[in-house]
Amino acid sequence: MDLAELQKKLLQQYTQLRDLRATENYPVYVIEHGLTAEELSTAKVLLNASLISNRRASNAFWLLWIVAAAEVGYHYNGGEYWDSFDKNFPDWPRFGDRDRIRKWYQQFKSQFSGLAPSGPWAQQFPIIAWPITQAILPKYLQRYFADHLYDLRHMLVRNSELTLGELGELLSERYHGGSSRFEGFLQQKALTARIVMAMRLEDVEDTISPIEKTTLQRILDDLDKLGSLGTRLREVRGVLREIHFINSYRSGFVPKTKATQNNALIPVTHLERPRLLARQIGEMVWNLTLALPDLATVLLKAGLSPRDPECSQMRFRSYGQGNTWMPGRALFSYSGDSEEPLATYLTTDLTVFEFDRPVEKIMAALRDRLVFPTAPLRLLKVRADGTAVEVAGRHVRVNQSYILVASGPMPTETVKILALAPVHTKTAATHVWHLSVPARLDSTKIAALRTIGLGYTLGIRAEPLGLTARWDDVDETLVFLDSEIAMFHLMSDVAVREFQITMDTRPPVRLAPAAVGNTLVALGKLSLGRHRVSVSAIGAASDGDIAAEEILITVRPELPWQKAASGKAGVALMLEPRDATLDQLLDHAAILRVSAPAERTVKLKIRFYGADGMLFHQELVGRYKTPVSDERVSACFIQKLISDAQVEHVERSARIEALISLDEYGYESVVFDKDVEPLRWLRVDERTIRLSDDTAETTPPSVRQYDLNSVEISHDVDYQQALVGIELHGKGGLLVANLNGHEYETVATTLQRQLSNFSDLGVPARVSAGEQHLPAIISALKLWRAARSLIGPMAFLARRNAMRALKEALELFLCGNKWIVDAGQVRAGALEIGALYKQVYFSHGFAAGLRVYDWQYDTDAAAAESEFLRLIDAYKVPDANAFYHLCLKLAFQPHVLNPVDLPSGDALHSLRNSALIRGAYFARLVADLRAAGTRSEAA
Repeated sequence: MDLAELQKKLLQQYTQLRDLRATENYPVYVIEHGLTAEELSTAKVLLNASLISNRRASNAFWLLWIVAAAEVGYHYNGGEYWDSFDKNFPDWPRFGDRDRIRKWYQQFKSQFSGLAPSGPWAQQFPIIAWPITQAILPKYLQRYFADHLYDLRHMLVRNSELTLGELGELLSERYHGGSSRFEGFLQQKALTARIVMAMRLEDVEDTISPIEKTTLQRILDDLDKLGSLGTRLREVRGVLREIHFINSYRSGFVPKTKATQNNALIPVTHLERPRLLARQIGEMVWNLTLALPDLATVLLKAGLSPRDPECSQMRFRSYGQGNTWMPGRALFSYSGDSEEPLATYLTTDLTVFEFDRPVEKIMAALRDRLVFPTAPLRLLKVRADGTAVEVAGRHVRVNQSYILVASGPMPTETVKILALAPVHTKTAATHVWHLSVPARLDSTKIAALRTIGLGYTLGIRAEPLGLTARWDDVDETLVFLDSEIAMFHLMSDVAVREFQITMDTRPPVRLAPAAVGNTLVALGKLSLGRHRVSVSAIGAASDGDIAAEEILITVRPELPWQKAASGKAGVALMLEPRDATLDQLLDHAAILRVSAPAERTVKLKIRFYGADGMLFHQELVGRYKTPVSDERVSACFIQKLISDAQVEHVERSARIEALISLDEYGYESVVFDKDVEPLRWLRVDERTIRLSDDTAETTPPSVRQYDLNSVEISHDVDYQQALVGIELHGKGGLLVANLNGHEYETVATTLQRQLSNFSDLGVPARVSAGEQHLPAIISALKLWRAARSLIGPMAFLARRNAMRALKEALELFLCGNKWIVDAGQVRAGALEIGALYKQVYFSHGFAAGLRVYDWQYDTDAAAAESEFLRLIDAYKVPDANAFYHLCLKLAFQPHVLNPVDLPSGDALHSLRNSALIRGAYFARLVADLRAAGTRSEAA
């Protein structure tokens, strides 16, 4: 068959599928082409010949071209899509047009009711999202999909009647794995739901399937080849036959209100604002924190993604936490189970986070959820798990314990009457008390409660029985697993004739109190989701109202034992901050913390996984006898990751896992998932790096190149040349692509086949020999430091050396050559630090004062600035007030400055070699020496 005949066959196939599925409103997928393997092979040869002869992809065969693209998408390995496409069509780089492929897919959607890619992933990769989505389930994601569906099999059975919309939501929201790529795929909720629906209907005759039979069988055959996962998936397919899915996309579909069903689930009600929590950490010592609401869901519903460029530009920090900034994308890690320390109890409304370069859309979504309103007194109820949680009401109940948090002291008489016990806490400007409410409240105690704005309530209590209570601190719900029986012990503050128990919308059940002993009630194993249980009293021996007990219960699925095992290990490996990236660990901006029994030998490993989720390499870091310092563990992991032997593995991996294990205690790991940017740099050969652009932007990015032998000087590169390849000069350099204000950097080094002398082992970096300019140094430093992509051996060292060269050039420019020489000797231990006093200021007391202070500028800039200002005022250092902020920034964090922040002309001239700037650099020298001593002790 020639191309025209194949095009005609495809037209007939897609038209037939579109018409067949019209009533069910199912989309058509390009991968459902119906062509045989022989026809596909013929089409590939003919298409490439047509491409050469016409010098473009012909519109006459547009269906064949998108079929070819979808086939590449199906076999896609998670690497570079267009590299795979070029291997099938070698002349595509010369004559092809990626944007034309996208337009043809859009035409297919309009003409044959195709499915458009959706979600943040599709927005980030607007071209390749089409062929990958139209491939239905690419091979590199099949292992993830099989594993995920197997984990959810019991949940699917229990929720035995789901609409396709609910099914897609379930598949997306219940994924807690480590692959950002599969997470992005699950955002195609309509697609994933229809895949499961098709599996459900695979053996059902006389029905319209969401996926054409031969295409579905092709996918299932490939899934069967996944070894044990394929076996598990066959079990899942058997389970699916017992489930009824409802096509909510069907024309005329009327949704059924779940609230009218007997087993209606209680809708999720997330906490809208931070709530105060208290945990006991010692005898009458409690720690106060703020439980944060679910920010991730709010941001995702607002159409935002952690991969949005704006999230990388914005940063935030917890209120009062010094200079510990985090990237904006870290907001997506706050999913309702996070707490923030409360350093000070303020008398004004507190915004939990402070933002730098805030994004208006993010701020609008979160504005009402980050405010902790002021209150003169807060009431926290002590729960069965020992945690005290803030309650909205202002009433206490008998036989209960509470924590009172006040902004001012409590009246002495009130303390005495209520027997309030003072509680110690690290939170400043607060007064905390422990209140135990007795079984009987006399008029004196009731009056004392009223003086501080509290009332009291008589009521029913239901305490969980048989298990240590689990609480969701955000939603204030009691948590059970779907394998557990919910049991409670019922109590009343007064005698009652009967208890009345109501669950969800079911009819109430009456239960007489036990004549002797406790009254127990078992609710059985509850279905997944939210439930409301109400316990009230009938025939109470009291003239007053008896408050009913309202309990919200969340039932969660039990984790498969393979995934739960690491959480029960007797060893722990934790990342701090918990949402830190691999780059932050390599930059020493994050640390790995270890917890293990003493006098045992722990084993540390690194595992590398490909985009398909397969482990392709693992490396032993070492065996260490406990206790072992966190600094040493982090340093060992970092050293292994940046070694030349691991560079290729780091570049190739989609996920890196740091793992600790200890014999019978099990293992635990920290996972770093590597995000793929739509604009990224790739190696072509030993000396050539090229730009890969999947953005579909009409205006191309600007491209610059920096060399290691002149790290502050940039050279413009033509965009088309960057796509083909840029030759590295010397041993490598920095490549920067700027698109819409967002920069994509990489540090790349050359590959040397043979070392000729010892000098080949290093990657020296230097500034140019010409006159230095402060803005150029600062701008280059920001770019080199921001480079997160590292390509080639010793690329990490090249980046580090470039940053050192720029910082030294900056210090030389500001403080002079003699200062650089003498400070270097101090660092090397060849000169006493006191020898620098006279170079700082004529009054040696200024430098002496700087020397004794513990400079922690990176974590507490405000305290450092305050001490610096105190010393320059005390010793009357000239020109201090205008520039002392800037001088500390230049010395400690020059990379955060912008050229517009810098002085020029006479102001710059007066700053150079001044006591102010040398004082700031002297403070940094003191901090560096102290840090070096600490690291030596830790090692």
